[in-house]
Amino acid sequence: MSTPKLPIDLNTAIAHGLRPDWFMRDRLGKMPDIWQEQLLRSRSKQVIINAGRQIGKSTVVAAAALHCCLYQPGALVLVIAPSQRQSRELFIKIHDFLGRLEPAEKLEEETKLSFVMANGSRAVVLPGDGRTIRGYSSPALILMDEAAFIPDEVFDATLPMLAASSEGRIFLLSTPYTPAGFFYQIWHNADGWERYEIPTAECPRVSKEWLEARRKEDPLRFDREYCCTFSNADAALFTPQMLDAMVAYDFEPFNPSRTLFGEDTAANAVSIQAERIIWLKRQLPRDAGLVIDCTGVGVGVADEIERRGIYPTRVAIVHGQDAHWSGSRVSLPKRVGLEDCGADPRRRDQGPPDNQRLADAEA
Repeated sequence: MSTPKLPIDLNTAIAHGLRPDWFMRDRLGKMPDIWQEQLLRSRSKQVIINAGRQIGKSTVVAAAALHCCLYQPGALVLVIAPSQRQSRELFIKIHDFLGRLEPAEKLEEETKLSFVMANGSRAVVLPGDGRTIRGYSSPALILMDEAAFIPDEVFDATLPMLAASSEGRIFLLSTPYTPAGFFYQIWHNADGWERYEIPTAECPRVSKEWLEARRKEDPLRFDREYCCTFSNADAALFTPQMLDAMVAYDFEPFNPSRTLFGEDTAANAVSIQAERIIWLKRQLPRDAGLVIDCTGVGVGVADEIERRGIYPTRVAIVHGQDAHWSGSRVSLPKRVGLEDCGADPRRRDQGPPDNQRLADAEA
């Protein structure tokens, strides 16, 4: 909501320096929402904002950035987003607020990606690339917009900039994305962060009817975009709720002498998968079995593990009728099973797969 601007005298200028929420209201002509007012008055050095779309998060941090530039001479404000185009969008908001100031503030230097004020303060746009954002030190304020979509290596390169800045602050703001990455981990697990969660329904400028129409169109996307809920990407087959429902906590402990674990091998990163399997194998009892499906790309993983002195049971997927274990054969229900594919005394009857039997299994 816009408000009429007040004449500036010395007392008002001091008040605006102490109260960024009043600065936003009086000099920028924007009445902050309740949560925006709380954010602007906060002195926390680490802030994370998990918000729905169109809630006004970019507007409030743009006001905070301009306030920092005006009232902290020599301040450096860094604006980071997944792409330079997105960073520039937030920078445009800051620049737009700068243009609203009366009397106007003089700029010593101005480009499409930065400006330098007469008091020495700077605002600089940076892309979400960990290789190119290094080189800045002691920023007064770092804004990471759409932080859930910024790669972890960018955050890792950004945070050390604050090491020598005792008063430096960092704001992470984003709609949520998948349950992974630094934004998710900080939101759920990190200490020392001030948290704001604002679903779009709390924004007085967005109608309930409009939101209800979006919910009916796509409930899963609606929860992520407007309700501050982390969820899988649209292409994911299973949601986190589905995966949670698959976990059982009341099972009987396995007999260590009959323990098996499996690995769903992929077509790349054979050595990485082999390293992970070897590490897991060493956590289990020495006589625990290791079974690898060699119907497809698992052959390469099995070969790599054997090269390192561990000999797994090589199996191929076959149709099974029921669930049972018999010798080196495992049958599982729903017509899915495992069958030994070869014999070699060196491998305890766990030899390489027979190509014809593998072809029959794949058929």
